[in-house]
Amino acid sequence: MQSVYDSSLEWMPPLMGLIRKVYDNFPNIKLMGGCYGHQLIAYSLGGNVSRTKEEDGLVLLIIGREPITLVDNFFE
Repeated sequence: MQSVYDSSLEWMPPLMGLIRKVYDNFPNIKLMGGCYGHQLIAYSLGGNVSRTKEEDGLVLLIIGREPITLVDNFFE
């Protein structure tokens, strides 16, 4: 299962860099994420993210993924 603190995921550093760039340089753009997305935003900006302990009894289902494509003029 993937997690935001898994350093083996090659696409994570560029995405985290994008999140930090948007947060630092474009305050008019609001960041929002759901589930994995909100964890990634928090982690990218220095927050703590950790795995839920099994004894807490929380089971998460992964329904699917949707690729995101950024256009070159995003920051213009």
